[in-house]
Amino acid sequence: MRKKITKKTKHPNRCNCAMCGKNPIDMDIWESEQLMKHGFYIHVVSEHDPESPSGFNAHTHGMHLLGHPDFQITMPLNSIDHVGVFFHDMCSRVKKGQSFSHGDIVEDLLANGYLARLIDATENGRPVLRIVFADKHNRIMPEEMSPNEAIAQYGYSRTSP
Repeated sequence: MRKKITKKTKHPNRCNCAMCGKNPIDMDIWESEQLMKHGFYIHVVSEHDPESPSGFNAHTHGMHLLGHPDFQITMPLNSIDHVGVFFHDMCSRVKKGQSFSHGDIVEDLLANGYLARLIDATENGRPVLRIVFADKHNRIMPEEMSPNEAIAQYGYSRTSP
């Protein structure tokens, strides 16, 4: 069942998502077109997703067609375009035969040697690999990060009960 979106969110007008006013039939067509063109598509829930530790939930659909979990980002990013860049990079790697799993460190996804880590997560009842981004000090483990950054990405921090 689709979640009805009642408030438009500020992001590029060229976007073809439900937040920009597409009806469910148009969204289904768009999703099918994206699956055919790219092998996946991206959903971004930028406001108050109760299943996301930060409220922000960007994720892919379609990687299961290659026998691979989809990807998720819960760290709110400054630009929705960055979400697309990261997902296209990771999905391209999977399409070329690379496989990822829980605990993998990705050293070349971010600029300047910053790390990303993949962890098992659940998005709307399905397993995904969440992409966790290192903090500004290139710390990637939850016990090393600030509590706010760890909670936004891992769902807990070293100070969580």
